[in-house]
Amino acid sequence: GGLGSGRGGEFDPRAEESEAEELLEAAKQATRDDQETLLACLRNQDQVSGAAALAFEACDLQLREGVASAVKLLVEIELEAAAKRVQELEGLKQGLRGMSAAKDAAAFVAHAKSPEMTHSQSAALTLLHDPENRGALVKGPRRQG
Repeated sequence: GGLGSGRGGEFDPRAEESEAEELLEAAKQATRDDQETLLACLRNQDQVSGAAALAFEACDLQLREGVASAVKLLVEIELEAAAKRVQELEGLKQGLRGMSAAKDAAAFVAHAKSPEMTHSQSAALTLLHDPENRGALVKGPRRQG
């Protein structure tokens, strides 16, 4: 028998209706199963998207904190280097105050008068001869803090 076939090839509307109801119920069940599967896939996709967004935010935050930390460290290093350069320039400035063309000329003349004297000896005598340096030599070198 085919669809709606009864005994002897007769048409049986109840059998056809029953088969149609069975097919309809099977189709409804398949549709419900497909809907549940689709909803489960959508839930999984939402979970994966949420987890990916959280992971991205965490990585982005770590990256920003790392960059901020590196920039702060660079600024500290540069400030220390600048302070050291300023200190060195102040020392050079102090040293330049004691220089004069007249002192250099006197040292040259003194050296020219006694050629057996070495340059170091001549420089030492020039330092001792200068009243400003004499006080520093007695007290010792200045320490910078």
